Amino acid sequence: MATQAEIWQIARLLGHDEFLNCLSLTGLDDLQGLNEQQLAKVRQCTMDNVNRITRLLVHEAAARDEITTADQAAAYLDQRLAALGDMVTDETRQRLREGYHVLTAGWGAPAGG
Repeated sequence: MATQAEIWQIARLLGHDEFLNCLSLTGLDDLQGLNEQQLAKVRQCTMDNVNRITRLLVHEAAARDEITTADQAAAYLDQRLAALGDMVTDETRQRLREGYHVLTAGWGAPAGG
């Protein structure tokens, strides 16, 4: 079962409007949890938006002063994915990791090298 924190995190990553659309809801006020059908819809929505979520996670890492290398960025991604619990599938996690690593591979590399 998804926790309230996991639900809010995925809603933020997807964008509240996209999150509400995938659940056919008009507001988050009454959402106390997700049933299995809703969880399946959210998982599909995250897969459908994997590129946008990947870019957002890269931007989050780039905004943190302590993250300057690809290894630090990878550790940050692992932390963020852990915080999402079972809101994303293993396939989505893998696609997020692949895109994220492509976008952060040059972080901390010497210029011209």
